[in-house]
Amino acid sequence: MFDTLRSKLISLGNSRGNSLSVPVYDGAFKPNNLLEEAEIVLERAGLEDLVADAQGQLFAACGMSVLRISTDGTTSDVASFETAITALAILPDGGPCGGLCVGLGDRVVTGVGTANERSVEQAEGRPFVAVTALYGQADGGLLICDASAHHKVGDWSRDLMEHGQTGRLIRLDPASGKAGVLASGLAYAFGAYDDGTGGGPLVSESWNHGVCRVEARAAGLWFQKVGTTVFAVSMAPNRPM
Repeated sequence: MFDTLRSKLISLGNSRGNSLSVPVYDGAFKPNNLLEEAEIVLERAGLEDLVADAQGQLFAACGMSVLRISTDGTTSDVASFETAITALAILPDGGPCGGLCVGLGDRVVTGVGTANERSVEQAEGRPFVAVTALYGQADGGLLICDASAHHKVGDWSRDLMEHGQTGRLIRLDPASGKAGVLASGLAYAFGAYDDGTGGGPLVSESWNHGVCRVEARAAGLWFQKVGTTVFAVSMAPNRPM
């Protein structure tokens, strides 16, 4: 009897019985062909991240190199490293390449190619493990997503299977090299943004399929305390960020 009831409940509104369907999105989430129809500027294996400076010059992380990309698709090397680049950013007031910052999985390098180049490998005593994203703030700070405390960037699937919630959002002062944790316990942080309005930065949580706003508490000019997160954007469970 219970099996029959269960079958009828599942089949309600679904003529295919036990099959599952993906919910249809509309409005801003309506599917489109923007990527398929966009102009292809460059095709190259290993392209990982993109960023543009204040003059509109485009840079790309490609394997172990940072490339400068011209409007006609030609490229030139800006910097190379001994390991794959996992994140890329440019600080707004850094000038051409002077504010270039790269993530290398377990460390962040700021001021790439300048006399002020600096490597940062930890925040508040805990080493970086999986730097997945960087974002240059208008005030000169650098937001860092350290996605997992246990698994490197290439091992993201393990973090997913373990339902990992050890990610952090970090703010680095490139001038001093001081890094402070704005939020921790994140479900694989993989993107950060700050609109500069003072409302707190946004950070995406891959395994929670959403975007959170971090309401950090400031101590002087430096964030000392771990902030609280407020859910800002929710996606359906079968739509990863």
